[in-house]
Amino acid sequence: MAGVRRAESRRGGAPAAARGHATVALDSAGATRRSCGMPSDLAAHLADRFASDGRALRARAGAVAGAPRRGPGPSADALRQMAAACDRIHALFVDADSDDAVRALLPTLGGLVAGARTEAERHVYAGAVSRVREALDGDGGGAGDEGDDDDDAGDDGAPGARQ
Repeated sequence: MAGVRRAESRRGGAPAAARGHATVALDSAGATRRSCGMPSDLAAHLADRFASDGRALRARAGAVAGAPRRGPGPSADALRQMAAACDRIHALFVDADSDDAVRALLPTLGGLVAGARTEAERHVYAGAVSRVREALDGDGGGAGDEGDDDDDAGDDGAPGARQ
């Protein structure tokens, strides 16, 4: 394809396809073109992020449940609820094949916030809404925020956590 080049990874070096993410091509005008049926880079990043948060929350729940004394922060049950919420969010992003599809998930995520059964779930869903908006608006969020934990589900801003 004349005038099309592979986008380099935002994490440096290897193209996204080499890391198992959707392939993205940039045409000569800089417009992105994605392979059909594959998650967009943004959706893949968000899906990976929430899958990772879910794993971390489950590990933290195990540690809290096995601790001889309850320390500060969320209970093991709250952490498990947050992990389950991360799983639900992950499932939404897996099928999003474009940034527009990610944007279209905002009302669904807003409904999850409104319908959350617990404060722990609400915290995760609200964090997902914030992360999507930041990524779509280009406010420093998205795939380049690996060190940014300000609104992640597993951070110390969780309900009942001490700052």
